[in-house]
Formats: sequence, C-alpha cells, structure tokens
Amino acid sequence: MYFSLFVLMAATLTSTTAPAMQEPDDSIRYEITFRDDLPTWATVRASMPYSPTLLISKYGAWSQSNGWGTYVDEIKVVDEHGLQLAVEDGERCSWTIEASKSSRINIEYTVDLSHATIPDKDWPEGPKTTAAYWDGESLFTTVAPLLVYSDKTATVRIHFHVPENYRLVTPWLPNTTTKELHCGPIQEATKNVIVIGNPELVDVQTDQFSVSVVLLGDFKNIGPLIGPAVKKYLRYYEKLFQEKKKHKNLIVMFPQYLETGEAYENSYVHVSPNIPEEGNRIIWSGIIAHELGHFWNGKQFKPKSWADGNWFSEGGTEYASTLAMVRCGEISDEQFVDLIEENVGKYILFKKGPPFDSVSLIEAGSNKSANNVALYNGGWVFCFCLDVLIREATDNQKSFDDVLRRMQTRFGETRKQYGLGDLIVNTNQVAGIGTGKFFERYVINKETLPIGDFLQRAGFSCAIGAAAAHVAIDPDARATSKRPVFGFI
Repeated sequence: MYFSLFVLMAATLTSTTAPAMQEPDDSIRYEITFRDDLPTWATVRASMPYSPTLLISKYGAWSQSNGWGTYVDEIKVVDEHGLQLAVEDGERCSWTIEASKSSRINIEYTVDLSHATIPDKDWPEGPKTTAAYWDGESLFTTVAPLLVYSDKTATVRIHFHVPENYRLVTPWLPNTTTKELHCGPIQEATKNVIVIGNPELVDVQTDQFSVSVVLLGDFKNIGPLIGPAVKKYLRYYEKLFQEKKKHKNLIVMFPQYLETGEAYENSYVHVSPNIPEEGNRIIWSGIIAHELGHFWNGKQFKPKSWADGNWFSEGGTEYASTLAMVRCGEISDEQFVDLIEENVGKYILFKKGPPFDSVSLIEAGSNKSANNVALYNGGWVFCFCLDVLIREATDNQKSFDDVLRRMQTRFGETRKQYGLGDLIVNTNQVAGIGTGKFFERYVINKETLPIGDFLQRAGFSCAIGAAAAHVAIDPDARATSKRPVFGFI
C-alpha cells in the first residue's frame, strides 16, 4: 500500500486523470530520498489530510525569513482525484492551498540542506545543534527542515531512502514489514535528529534503552571513551526513575566552537570545540549526564509553560546530573565540591546586582539565553537547598530524587503537563511538610537563598568571599557534622 501510494503520487503530480487514492487513517506518510550525488539535497513526497494551510517548523531557524520553509522549494500539491492545486506563500512558515473537497492530498517538494556545510561560526542561529552538519562523509540534520505538514496533531510515518553506500541512523525503530519509521505526533517527530553517511557508530544497550551514539568529524575514534559513560548514566537514570518502558534513542556528537548540548524527544546533540578525552571528562561527561537527564525532566514530564518551568527543567536537571556524575564515579569527591563552589559562586554573583537582581527564578525562563546563569546555576542552588530541606524533614529517608520520581509517575507516565503548584504539592508529599513558602520566597519572589546556612546544614563548612562570588567548602567537615545529610557520596 505504501509503495503504490507514492507511485500513484508521482503520476498525479503531472496528470489530472490518475485514479483516486484512499488512506485508512489520518496519519502523514513521508517518503524522503537523499540524492546519491548530493546528500545535502532531499526530495520529499507525502500523503496527508487536506488543509487549506501547509506548515513547517521554525525551531532551529528562528532568524530565517520563513523558518525552515526558507530551504523548501518547488512545492506541488494534488488532491486525491489527481487534480493539481494552486499553492501560494502564506504567513511565516506556511503556504496556502486552494480550496478542495478532497479529504487527503499528496505533496512533493525539495529541501536544501547545504547549510550543513556553512562553518558553525557563520550560522546565524549559533551552534548547529538545531540545524545540520556535514563532515565530508556523513550528514547530521534535525528532522524539522524535512517535514511540511497539514495537521499539527497528525501521527508521522517516514520511509527514508539514502545512497546505497550510506547508513541511516535514527531514534526510531522501523516496521519490520514496511520499513516505515513510526515517529509519533508531528510535533515530536520534528524535534528529533537523524544521521546518514559513514560515521563512527557506538551501540549502547541497557535493560530499557537501545542507544546509537554517532561520532562525526574529529570526534571519530572516541567511542571507547563515550560509550561506557553513556551506559553508566543510562543505568543510573533507569534506576532513579524506575523506568519500565523500552526506548530507542540517538546521540550525535561533533566539533563546534561552543561547548553545549541540545535535547530532543528521543535524541540529543552534543558539540564541543575540544575533542573529549580523559583530561576534560568533567566537562563532556557532565553534558552527557545533563542531556540524558532531560529525557525525563523536560521531555517526559513537561511544564505547562516553558517560561515558568525553565528554571526546574534546566536547574533541576543540572543538579540531578551533578549527583549522577558523583554517584556513577565519573568525577571525584573533590570535583563534586568544585561543582558546588562553581554553582554557588555563580548564584551569588547572579543575585548581586543588575540586571539579575531584578529577575526571579520563575521570571528568568521568559528569556533563556539572557538569563542562563539564573536558570542553570540559580536553579541548581535552589534544588540543592530543597534537597537539604527534604533530607532534614525525613531524617535522610527522602530526597530530591523522590521529587523527580514522583514527577515522572504523575506527569511523565501520564503525559500530563505540570504547573508550579503541582511541583509544590509533590514536594510537600515527599517531605511531609509544607514547602510552599520556600518556593514563594526563592522561586516566585526575588529573595536570595541563605546558601551558607544550607551548606553548613548539609555537613559542609563554607566561607563566602567579600566579592560574593567565591565559596570555599571543607568536605572533611561532613565527618563531624551532627546531620551529614549528603551521605550519597
């Protein structure tokens, strides 16, 4: 049925007398073919429900005049009776189609991915974690530029065709009969990535995860370093979140001018100016821990409003990933202390004066790039203090871990979005005490956390410098503390 559908489509794009085509469901089915002689060009054919408007994502192409539509050309549309429909440019990231009584339409277009060859510093959106990258042998691209769609709620199925000597790597499992990839709802399908070509590929298997780690450019040959770290973190998070479902995921790593990561629905991208090695493990391992943590906090359980929830999605994940690093043995106790110092120091600096003193944690999420320190480091410090609060209230029987688990159970597994009130209720249930005032003072309002007091209560001694940007911690103080709540090290 799938193959014949696109044979018919090819005919109807040039003929008005082809037989009608019927689809059994409301899914959108794509057939995407990458050119043998130029893999950065693709031809896309699709069958989808009729709508007077066609759409394409702008995610990753925010400054482009038409989002990812800037790179789409030669759109042709025919109805199920073989009649070609007129197509015109609509508002940003859209096209309008002439009226039709057809329930489904077939479209064809080309996609120019040659921006993959643009040097990263010349790409207007910043690091190419949300775009495409070509290393001469393999192409990484986000899925968003490839998918024009008519229905925001439709389920997506894709059949890729790549050059004969190329490998296709995706975060989805194919149907064994049709070879289609069932990619979920369109909004999730567009927020994933693929790779075609001949990359270094490392397969990581755990009880619940099958992960392909793709290494491009100068990052080839580091598989023996990266694979074990990924496996270690996955096993840790599986236990933390009590994961029961099976998952297929993709990790892509390649060189860029900035050190950062970008998490997608079933994949994430990791870039760095430095080749990962043992000497910089604390950096690249920390990004792996953080981005894998987003599979749950940020992708499984999501806030109703990203502007209001960014502080917990990023700061909570950053704190959880720090714990993952020390618990998995990826960093030493001394390096753990260094990370405490770094986060506390940046938080104090962030709270010291303009422009940050006028922004609360919850307000910071409305401008993620400008308020990066508030969200990541400020969120980290709040979660650290909240962890201390919970451990004290429960005689160290409960912790921030339990908050994350409860969020996954109540919102991740049910796919319900949460608000700040939901997070507070969950925390209250874990701690057995009311924490609403704590959230109100330090998340909603702009009060500065008494971090020195919380460090001491956690079994550390500290000295905050006069410049309010340096913290000195004595880890040996934990041995004599009356309540050494951080016994997880």
